[in-house]
Amino acid sequence: KNSFALALVSNDLNCTSIPWDRIESLVRVEEGASAGKNQLFHAILLASRGDEQKTQQARNILKGLINQPESKTDDDALRYSIILDQKLRKDRLASGDEKRARELATDILSGFDRLTKRKSPAAMDLAQQVDFLFVLGKIEDIPGILNRLESLAGTTEQSLAFRIRLAHAKREQDRVLEIIRETIAREEAQNRSIRILR
Repeated sequence: KNSFALALVSNDLNCTSIPWDRIESLVRVEEGASAGKNQLFHAILLASRGDEQKTQQARNILKGLINQPESKTDDDALRYSIILDQKLRKDRLASGDEKRARELATDILSGFDRLTKRKSPAAMDLAQQVDFLFVLGKIEDIPGILNRLESLAGTTEQSLAFRIRLAHAKREQDRVLEIIRETIAREEAQNRSIRILR
């Protein structure tokens, strides 16, 4: 059913006659393990090919899933909600609606906090949070998150890139070589290497 729904959306390149009622009936599952996954899939379809009204409908579905941990899709829904809100924020900035863009930025930051202020956050979520803070120019909030990112295995190269980016944002380009040396020393102390520097 999901494949058929995707085909219906994909066949209308101009998004002018997508049979949304038919798609909704295909992906709707009243209960059971598949319900949350189908709702998430429906939201993704709406957001990817729908108009502003459908995009808002997608946001509403995602918000509902975020508040339903039993659906087992709450984290994925939150991640996709953040991606969607980032796109909407860019659109609002482009149209001059700075007030709405600020509101969306607040929602995005709250979403990242929910994903990262837990005992074992995903490296992907921490990295995307740092990247968005750079976008907002909130560089004062970045070092603490970078410390947490660096504590996770396999994040050295990415963390180093962020450290160098942060140094440039703070106009501390003269510290770049020192940052690289500190990173190498820390990794060697833990018997790890940095592929990007080898």
